Amino acid sequence: MLSLALILLASPTHPFETPYLDPNSFILRPANILGRQEKDTDSDGLPDSWETKGHGPLVPSRHGCNPRRADMIVVTCNEAALSRADAQRQIDRMRAFYATVPGRNPDGSTGINIIHIWGNEFTAADAATPYPALYARGVPAEWRDLAHGLYITASSGGGQNDAPTWAIVINHWAAMAHELGH
Repeated sequence: MLSLALILLASPTHPFETPYLDPNSFILRPANILGRQEKDTDSDGLPDSWETKGHGPLVPSRHGCNPRRADMIVVTCNEAALSRADAQRQIDRMRAFYATVPGRNPDGSTGINIIHIWGNEFTAADAATPYPALYARGVPAEWRDLAHGLYITASSGGGQNDAPTWAIVINHWAAMAHELGH
């Protein structure tokens, strides 16, 4: 049986200044987004207006976001030694996992919709660069501060730097789900 204590979802620009638990949700909801009150029906850290009208590169009709169902934006970048096809198989399994988490959404569904975006590709030369320094090159500028980033490797990794915006992870769906759960 799956045991889920708490999944913390928030865009990096949505600090949990006064966090509280919504008793009707499985997600810690930010009480204050960008210094002003914003309606967030599904408590996913994305204001309802973003999920209905869009915001920056987030296009509701393209990305399938919904203000009544939890969404999380994830930008993935893979090391040169790992093909996107190999990474995609694990990303699909990670998305399937999140779709089944048992929290109830306002629309009556359960789970979290992972909005997956491919980041910029790395080269073999990037392998020598510490992964925190790869964030700016891997995550497209328009997605920074809106999405969680994962740097997927073929053989090792698992950890975050000092921000919830970027993690390194081995190409396995459970490791991806774990890092996003921080």
